[in-house]
Amino acid sequence: MSYRGLYDFCQTLTAPIGRNVVLAKVEELCGEKLTYIRSGLNPEILLGFFVRASNEEHQFVRQTGGKNVIVIARGIGRQWERLVLFKEMMHMFDDALECTNTSAEFERLISDFCASDLTELTPQYRSEVECFWRAIGVLCPEATRVALQQERDNGALTDAQIAERLRVPEKYVPAFFNPKFKETIAAITR
Repeated sequence: MSYRGLYDFCQTLTAPIGRNVVLAKVEELCGEKLTYIRSGLNPEILLGFFVRASNEEHQFVRQTGGKNVIVIARGIGRQWERLVLFKEMMHMFDDALECTNTSAEFERLISDFCASDLTELTPQYRSEVECFWRAIGVLCPEATRVALQQERDNGALTDAQIAERLRVPEKYVPAFFNPKFKETIAAITR
């Protein structure tokens, strides 16, 4: 159950990376079923969340026949839905300590998001950050990322054009070209 296996697999694909291709590979690597549903979440508060199949009493786990499930807010647009789906899918690679399974753990996670002192982050908060970078890592193969960065640096491509090519929200295009991108990906693929 290794993110590295997913990352390496995605390096062989062509952008834009297909959501169903990645979902099937995550299921294969983790040996567990995963699905996603759209729900009436308020997107101003929450775009989506992940529920482990082991949380058998959760309504969405029951509704999906006992599968791991990603719940996505309806009507957020295809690019946002895609980013949320990929990011939440990455929770399949979390270990038990990184899961948010209780209301108390959820409250602590929300407190971490709002904290000004980030010296003592919970494993759940670290997981949220890591899952974001895992998603960014699989949404764009490295060879494609390097080529896009060259075109972006030369002024041949705008962030809007890159967002369209990768099918992600334009707001997150700069993450693919973060100066610490390679270092971050190296840290999470160990």
